[in-house]
Amino acid sequence: MVASHKPVGRKASLIQIVSRRFSNSKQKPAKLGEEEMDLGEDSEGQRKQSLVNILSRKFSRTPRSVDENEQLGEESDKPPTERRESLVKKISRRFSRSKPRPLSEEDVEYVMAHTGLAREAVELHYRKFLRSHPAGVMDPAGLRAMLQESLPGADTARLADHIWRIYDTNLDGEVDFREFMLALCVMRTGSAEANLRQIFRLFDINSDGKVERGELGSVVEELSKLGQVDEETVQQAFLEMDANMDGGVTQDEFVQACLQQKGASTSLALRVIDIFVAG
Repeated sequence: MVASHKPVGRKASLIQIVSRRFSNSKQKPAKLGEEEMDLGEDSEGQRKQSLVNILSRKFSRTPRSVDENEQLGEESDKPPTERRESLVKKISRRFSRSKPRPLSEEDVEYVMAHTGLAREAVELHYRKFLRSHPAGVMDPAGLRAMLQESLPGADTARLADHIWRIYDTNLDGEVDFREFMLALCVMRTGSAEANLRQIFRLFDINSDGKVERGELGSVVEELSKLGQVDEETVQQAFLEMDANMDGGVTQDEFVQACLQQKGASTSLALRVIDIFVAG
């Protein structure tokens, strides 16, 4: 018997669920390039944010908002009490020896072509990206911090290492602006298939294009820290996905098993999606 998980009982197809969760949350999301709306507060008055929203804005929130027209690196004339910054930003700025390269015309055109964003929106997102990542790239520590902010109190350190593979598509150990924007746009506006293809990379630990039984078990072990997944579910999911029974699940097999709403496979995919819309 497949372990009970709330999303599995829904009658809506995975396509509808993915579309609704990434594009129709508690309030209609702003389009990429527009200002994000503040999320509501919980019963304790603490703001909850999804990882998607945190990624689309900035990883390190400061007590003040930054004027979009403010030049990077320019000193503000506001009193010191209004210019408090996170320790991360202070360290990044003071100890970074190299300045991030400016956004090239090639980068702008590439992101525009692959996301449908206007030039102004791309440039705005890059300025926000630099405020969070002054070196011009995001490192694994930055992602771990964002995930911890999204899921406070949860043990997400090793899970973050798996999620990292969704963004670091060229496996160079850092996420540049192109990679960041492409992954973010798929999460927010991409099709169910596009989202599932990204999710596959989370399970493919050695990035060889196939998920073996041990890899699936290792990732699910980390997912279980956010909500129990029993061994029977893992075994059933692997059998559903491994259509040709060769001991490895390809990206196409993974996507098809989920789109066909096979119970255990869909349950695991939804566990991952829930991480990005938590809050």
